[in-house]
Amino acid sequence: MSRFYVIFEISALTERGDADIQRCEAFIDATLDALLDRSGLIDPDAGAELATGRVEFMAVVEASTPERAVSTVGKLLRDCVAQVLRGSPGIDVEFLGATVEPNEVPAAS
Repeated sequence: MSRFYVIFEISALTERGDADIQRCEAFIDATLDALLDRSGLIDPDAGAELATGRVEFMAVVEASTPERAVSTVGKLLRDCVAQVLRGSPGIDVEFLGATVEPNEVPAAS
């Protein structure tokens, strides 16, 4: 197993298609809290351009391949986003893409 750093870029806009800074911040905070409660992710974090609704969620994960790393983080992120949107509707989320890089810290054996 190796460690991979995975970044997912998403768009989080209101149902009208505009950026709402307060709603976006609340969405990010709730999603990050949900990610922190999940096992399997190391140091999940988020960054955003609130004025445009562009959000990046990133985490380190142990996986056998880069593709598996993206799949693992993607599933957990989608589950957390769905959970947050059920509790606070009004944000439309679109997954824009993912990148993955090797993490220099070796996985625990």
